[in-house]
Amino acid sequence: MSEQDKINEIPVAKVTGRGKRKKKTEAEAAPNEQPLQARTMAPGVLDTLRTVPFFEPVHSDEEALMALATRMTLRRVPTGTEVLKEGEAGDEVFILFRGEVAVLRRTLDAEEYTVALLRAQDQPFFGELALLDEDKRSATIRATQDSEMLVLRRADFESLGDDLPDVGLAITRSLSRILSRRLRQTNDDVLLLFEALVKEIRGEELN
Repeated sequence: MSEQDKINEIPVAKVTGRGKRKKKTEAEAAPNEQPLQARTMAPGVLDTLRTVPFFEPVHSDEEALMALATRMTLRRVPTGTEVLKEGEAGDEVFILFRGEVAVLRRTLDAEEYTVALLRAQDQPFFGELALLDEDKRSATIRATQDSEMLVLRRADFESLGDDLPDVGLAITRSLSRILSRRLRQTNDDVLLLFEALVKEIRGEELN
């Protein structure tokens, strides 16, 4: 994480009650990082988490949802900041809370192009594979306006699983099902492309 990211990142809330987490020491805390009580959590955080498909097992469990939220941070991202960079490894999942970002990819000639523009009302999230394993980012995410991200690190998600095994397991299973569906869809797409290529080659041979 860059020094600017550290300065711009503040905890969403300090864990209270169920699923407590040890308070960071001064050496571990990022500059200007201020712990917030759960009762002063930014409005809309829990509602935003309820839009994330792989958090579905805790959507209706207020206590579990709060335990999850209090392991996250709220990161302020100025316009032009790269949240993720294609090809780089990461251990964080991001949920766009406010603002807008561009999803960017590079061609084989290393030319950058925009895949999509995502706004907070679209309820986007990215980097979720990082909760399970070290994730090489498949695209670059860049803020196109001043934005705020809810950020969950793999270590903090694992801490949730240590403190609340039933919650951690349910979310992990949910995420695994989503990733499995994506993998099957990708395999189907590859097969369709392969079949189309074979037909094209056979057509050229007949001609």
